[in-house]
Amino acid sequence: MEYIKSNKGGVKLLYEGFVYVKSKTLKSGDVSFECEMRRNHKQCKARLRVNGDSVVGRYNDHTHAPDIGRAEALKIRQSIKRRAVDTEETPQQVITQEMRIVSDSAAVKLPAIRNIRRCVRRYRQVAGNAPYFLDVLRREQSLNEVIITQIRAGQPAPPQRGKYKAVNERLVTVVRDYANRSVHDFLRGIAHNIQM
Repeated sequence: MEYIKSNKGGVKLLYEGFVYVKSKTLKSGDVSFECEMRRNHKQCKARLRVNGDSVVGRYNDHTHAPDIGRAEALKIRQSIKRRAVDTEETPQQVITQEMRIVSDSAAVKLPAIRNIRRCVRRYRQVAGNAPYFLDVLRREQSLNEVIITQIRAGQPAPPQRGKYKAVNERLVTVVRDYANRSVHDFLRGIAHNIQM
């Protein structure tokens, strides 16, 4: 039994080669899942009732065979998405690392490589383009370290142009407001002011 996130942010359950979609949370705390094929042409009425990591009820039989390849493909897509957002690897590196040990049945269920590459770029864009943002921060940090070293050596601080003064003031405002922002909004505020 394994939980994964759906494309729309919901919860899917992989169990015995079948994929289930969360239907509702019951008063007892149990969660009801229905087969993902319920709303397509197969109209499978199989349901599971789950409490934590254990199945407490099974209702109706599946009208189709289990699809191990689909379940594995969903797990691979989720791990590609996670790796795309968490690392600075190129899209090709992400795909290569995640698809090293893909079975043939899962490979058939995955989209074309160029489409996966496009998805990696889209995941990063939605997540705030973290790798680009980190590169900009590193460049700014190295420039600031050079200036600090020069000031410590006795050289006067370089004069700032007007637009940089304004950027510094906006950055100070964002940093002072850190306690009132989520981490995502804080980083977005800094990234907005760095990208000029």
